[in-house]
Amino acid sequence: MNKNNIFLDIEKKINSWSIFQPILFLWENIELLNKTIYDFIIDILNKEQIDKNSLHLLKVDDKNIKIEIFKEFIKKSFIKPSFKFQFFFIEDFFKATLQTFNASLKFLEEPWEQNIVFLTSSSISSIPETVLSRLKIVEIKQTLVKVKNDFYFDLIDNYIRKKDTNLINYFFTNQKLEIHEYIDFLNTLKIYLTSNYLNLELLSLVDNSINLIEKNNVLPKNIIDKILIKI
Repeated sequence: MNKNNIFLDIEKKINSWSIFQPILFLWENIELLNKTIYDFIIDILNKEQIDKNSLHLLKVDDKNIKIEIFKEFIKKSFIKPSFKFQFFFIEDFFKATLQTFNASLKFLEEPWEQNIVFLTSSSISSIPETVLSRLKIVEIKQTLVKVKNDFYFDLIDNYIRKKDTNLINYFFTNQKLEIHEYIDFLNTLKIYLTSNYLNLELLSLVDNSINLIEKNNVLPKNIIDKILIKI
């Protein structure tokens, strides 16, 4: 599997122990983005055997991220952590008030060496330029369908994690699948790859493949064979 993707690049930089510029992750599917980044952080903490209390999460159900909440949240950033680094994760950063954005400037410009700051947003339209200039923006361009096919999802999971060949056998032995079945598989593959932040570069190929199949420009079987080789 090709693991050369943005998340592995970020993980390598974390492991290199370099000063880490705060990252703003962008994706229109904010709920899935929040889950993806949260899972990514937990995965790093587990790999590094760092206590999960080293993740400080700012998540608000209200319409706005008020300045009082933000100031209380960043207090821990001034305290040296018990481990080599700690995460400050702010979900839905676009919800910040103007006061909060202004209060975030120094924190984002000088987060301290031990603090890794991740933020998420569905767009940058409401975020002031002065704030954006202090962030590294990582845009997740791919979008996902809301419904996955559990049968295909399990086949993919077993294929990737356990090297189970049932996925290969399924498409090899079923030569007369309907068009919608191929598309269901590709949409489910999109969900699997993104929810597990694996091989995000493959998503562009999957999107193009769905488009080609829907327009009847290619044989679905040929498309699936090429994609299975790349997983």
